[in-house]
Amino acid sequence: MLRSADMLTVLMVFVVTMLTAAAQSCHYLDRNPYRNFGILTDYQAAKLSLATYAIDTSYQATTLDCVVLSYWQFSREGTSLPEYGLVDPSTTDALLFLKTKIIESHQLGRGSLCAEDLSALVSWTGPPVGVLEGVGELTSVGAHDLYATARRYSSAFFGPVYDFSPASFRVVHSSSSASYSSALAILHGMTPPTSTSPHLGALTPQLYLRGSDDLTQYKCRLSSEVWRGAGGEEQEMVAGVTESVRVRLGLPEHLFGRGHLQWTYDACRAAVAVDPSAYSPWCAIFSKPELELLELVDDSIWYRRLGLHRHNYEEMINYELMPACRSLQHLMEYFRGIVEEGHFHQHRLTSARVIVSDASALLRLLAVLGVNAEATPVTATDPAMLHHRRWRVSELAPFGGHLVLTLTRCHQQEFFVRAYLQETPFPILNCPTDCPWGVFLANVDHLLGYCPDVLHCPSSANAVTAEDLVVLLLGVTIILGVMWGRDGVLLSR
Repeated sequence: MLRSADMLTVLMVFVVTMLTAAAQSCHYLDRNPYRNFGILTDYQAAKLSLATYAIDTSYQATTLDCVVLSYWQFSREGTSLPEYGLVDPSTTDALLFLKTKIIESHQLGRGSLCAEDLSALVSWTGPPVGVLEGVGELTSVGAHDLYATARRYSSAFFGPVYDFSPASFRVVHSSSSASYSSALAILHGMTPPTSTSPHLGALTPQLYLRGSDDLTQYKCRLSSEVWRGAGGEEQEMVAGVTESVRVRLGLPEHLFGRGHLQWTYDACRAAVAVDPSAYSPWCAIFSKPELELLELVDDSIWYRRLGLHRHNYEEMINYELMPACRSLQHLMEYFRGIVEEGHFHQHRLTSARVIVSDASALLRLLAVLGVNAEATPVTATDPAMLHHRRWRVSELAPFGGHLVLTLTRCHQQEFFVRAYLQETPFPILNCPTDCPWGVFLANVDHLLGYCPDVLHCPSSANAVTAEDLVVLLLGVTIILGVMWGRDGVLLSR
C-alpha cells in the first residue's frame, strides 16, 4: 500500500504528465469554450451537459390517460454574483500587474499564448460591470433563463384551463434581493398568456410571492472536517495546474503561484457567469484539461462539505444535510393534502408551489434524495472521476438550476411522482422515472425518520472547540497565503 507521500508524488506525476500532453488551443477561436464552473455555471451550459445522459427529454406523462395534478419546484436563484464580489479592487490591480508581466514574457519569447488570446489580454482593463461591484442582483441573463424555463413548464403542465390564482399558485423566496427577483421572473414566466383569472388583468406579484425565514434560518455551520480535507491531495492537483499554467505564461515561480491561480480562475469564471457568451482573456490562460481538473477539485470539496463521504446516513443528515429536512417536510405536506384529502381537480392541474433559495440549499436537497449519487466517493485522487462521474455541482446546482416534482393521477386512480432536474426527467429515490405514490411516500418517510423532531443546528455543530480554533487559524493562514500569492488553496465559493 502506498504511503501518503508516495501517493502525492504519483498524483503530481499524473497531473503534470496529463497537462503537458494536452495541446494548448487558441481560446479566442474556440466555438465551444469550457463553461462548467461549479456553482458559477450558467443554466444553459448545465442543461446541455446534463442532457448527454438523460433518460429522455419529454415533459409528457406516462400515458395519455394521466393528468398532472400538482407541481412542486425547488429552484436556485438565477445568475447573480455574491455581494462581496469575486474580483475586488486589490485583485484587479494584481491582475493588471500580472498582465504586464505576461506580455513581457511573450515579447521575450517565453510564453505560448496564441496571438489572438494575447491581444485580448493586452486590451483587458478590468472585470466587466457587476463582477467588481458584486451587487448581488439578478442579471438580465439570469432573469431571461428563469422566465423562459418557467414558460416552458407552464406550457407543458398548466394548460389554458388552469385557475391561476393566489389560492392555487405560490412562490416562496428567501430574503436576498436575487431570490426575490428570481421569484418574480418565475412568476411572470408561469403566468398563462390568456386566462379568465381576475388577478391577471394587472398581475399583482404581492398576491403570489411570499418571503420565508425557513429558507435561511436552518443553515447550520459546516463541519470543520471539510477545511481539513481541503489540503493534501486537492492541493497537489492545484499545484500541478499552477505549474502548467505558469510554464505556458512564461513566468518565473515568484510571479505565478497558487494565489495567482485563484485570482485568474476567479476572473475567468466571474466574467463567464455575468455573460456566458462573453470572452475572457483570463480563461484563455487555461487549457480545457486544467479547467476539468479544477472542477473536479471543487466537486470533491463540495462532496465532503455536504457530508456525502460519510457512511452513516443518520449522521450525514443530522449535520450537513439537515436543512433539507424542512424542504422534504414541505413537499410531503403539500402532496399528502392532495392525495389523502382529495384536494384536486379530476381533469386539470390543481395547484403549484415554487421555492427559490441558494445553491447550497438545492445541493443539500438533491444529496438527500440521492440524485446522481456515486457508487464510490468523489475524490480528486481518482483519474476515472475526471470524465466519468455523475455528481457534478455545475450540473446539479447551476444558476437557475431546479428540481421539479409533479404528482400525476392516471385512469386507474393511481398516483405517480415524476422528477425533473434542469427540465430533464430523472429517477429519484431508486424509483423509475414515474415513481408510484406508495413507493415514493415510503422512501421519503424513511428519510424524514432520520431528521430530528425539532429542526435546529445540533449542539455539536455549534460548539466551538479547541480543534475548531486550530482549524480556524489554519484557514486564516491559507487565506492570507492566497491574498499574497503564497501556498493558497483553491476553495469553492
